[in-house]
Formats: sequence, structure tokens, C-alpha cells
Amino acid sequence: MQKGAKIMKKILFLDGSLNNSEISYTTATMNYLETLFDKKEYQVERVNLNNSKFAEYSLSAKTSATYW
Repeated sequence: MQKGAKIMKKILFLDGSLNNSEISYTTATMNYLETLFDKKEYQVERVNLNNSKFAEYSLSAKTSATYW
């Protein structure tokens, strides 16, 4: 690393909400939190766990209708 080079901070949001609509408290909160960080200083990444391989076998937004 070069002397004086700025290290970018990383933030990872894991989103596993079953309801991803804008009226969802958790979705609205996460959307708001994402806006608080300066893109020049922070690398913010949001991973939707409902789109992961794990979500096919556990309770997720995709499986909630037929899970039980």
C-alpha cells in the first residue's frame, strides 16, 4: 500500500426480510441506513439473503407461501 493512501471502510448489510416492500419497517430502516454513509469513504454492499442458495431450503420470501 502506498504511503498516504486512504483505506476504504466496508459495510455489509445482510437483508433477509420476508417483506421487502417500502412499508416494511426493516426494509425502510435498511434503506435509510444505506444513505447515511459517504460513498467516498465507505464501500457499502447489501446482500439479499432471499436470493441466496440457502433461501431455497429455508423460510424466505420465495418459500413463505408453501413453507409450513
